Amino acid sequence: MLLTATLLVTVLWFAGLQQVYARVLTFSTNTVLSAAGRASNIQVIKQNDTHIFHVNTFIDGNRAEYPLNYGIVLLPTVMVLAWMAFSPLFRKRAAAIRSSLVVFFFFLLTQMVFLLLLTAYYTSATANFFYDVMQDGFYIFALGIIFIDNLIHPVFKINKG
Repeated sequence: MLLTATLLVTVLWFAGLQQVYARVLTFSTNTVLSAAGRASNIQVIKQNDTHIFHVNTFIDGNRAEYPLNYGIVLLPTVMVLAWMAFSPLFRKRAAAIRSSLVVFFFFLLTQMVFLLLLTAYYTSATANFFYDVMQDGFYIFALGIIFIDNLIHPVFKINKG
């Protein structure tokens, strides 16, 4: 069942869900940037047949722009969405939906922090450090979130013999 959920989400992801999610993520991040009074923003654009995050920010008082391929950031979302589709099959529906929303928003928040760090990458050593730490860690974050969710609301139960 988990494999079926993963395959279904993967097909939907590459059929266009990835672009929808990227826009939700950039809208959320830009909302935080605007509320903080930052003149930076992030857009989703297509460049050379590849979708990227396009960062517009200021570095040392000068306007700067740079790209980030968003596959490495967004692809682990498939794992979280597959878990969200799978877990209601084995738990009470209301509890599974509540849990899925918490999982989704926590993962979205993690990715928003990453993009916020991206806007300060060249201006802050701290932002640069945490950006570099998080860059390849989204699969680990996704697995950790799923693991913790399973500990709190078990789908896979371990029988102690």
